[in-house]
Amino acid sequence: MRFTTDNLLLVREAALKGVGVAQLPYAMCKEDIDRGELNLVAPDWLPLQVGIYVLYPSRRSLTLAGRKFIDALVDGTALLDRGPD
Repeated sequence: MRFTTDNLLLVREAALKGVGVAQLPYAMCKEDIDRGELNLVAPDWLPLQVGIYVLYPSRRSLTLAGRKFIDALVDGTALLDRGPD
């Protein structure tokens, strides 16, 4: 049986219920690993990195909301880069 979804919360739930091995961002399951509910199967393995691009006409026309969005995107993706300590 193969379980497939594009919802990481469902992948995490399935892994917690013992469905099988899951590929999840470390930040999303760190507490589960710390509690012993999930285990790292391949701690040295890393998925291919994916680039995220933000396109806008020019810096002069970038709104405050646009700038805040970009800042939040940068901060949020920085959390995903953190692996096991």
